[in-house]
Amino acid sequence: MGSDRVRAAADRLLGRELRRCREARGLTLRQVAPGIPDFLKRLIQGEGDAEEICVYENLVVPGILQTPAYARHMVRAVLPGADHEEVDRVVELRAERQLRLMNRPLPRVTALLEEGVLHRRCGDAAVMDEQLTHLLRARETGKVRLRILPMARPYGAAPPYPITHLRVREGEHAELAYVEHINGANYVTRPRARTTTAAPSRTCAARRPPTTRASP
Repeated sequence: MGSDRVRAAADRLLGRELRRCREARGLTLRQVAPGIPDFLKRLIQGEGDAEEICVYENLVVPGILQTPAYARHMVRAVLPGADHEEVDRVVELRAERQLRLMNRPLPRVTALLEEGVLHRRCGDAAVMDEQLTHLLRARETGKVRLRILPMARPYGAAPPYPITHLRVREGEHAELAYVEHINGANYVTRPRARTTTAAPSRTCAARRPPTTRASP
């Protein structure tokens, strides 16, 4: 897959929205970074160094694949006391991270999503329809692989918490697993990273494309 195709796809997915944010507020990833937790900064740095990213989510669309509207509704739900500026900052950071990942051949991204993620409302039907369409378009670029884990499969095939698994090109830790919890996050390096991500990896065989649309 050529870099021109990746850039064009990224621009179609998020370019206009991100340009609007930049023009309105003049923020870049480096400028937004002081407003985010230290544990998340390490993940963002790892994303930039990674060759492969595999993310498993059981409740919501992964942050690096969210549309701005979906992200805005989710941030407001999680941080009900946040003011407009803080919400904008988080949404812009997610859009910036996504564009940075989509704007070059590496890393390759695999998203393992529980089927319930496609049905669980975050915003109204229009927001969900835009988000599901965004996932399909991301897959069509060839940059992102989607694996939908059906609800009918046996319990225990995947962990009850989200995981992000990074494979990096070089450095002391060639593999890194990121497990976020309510008060922060845990980072697990190889070989424990492989053990941590083994369960969702085994579920890849049971999958179907994300064609579901939110009911009106």
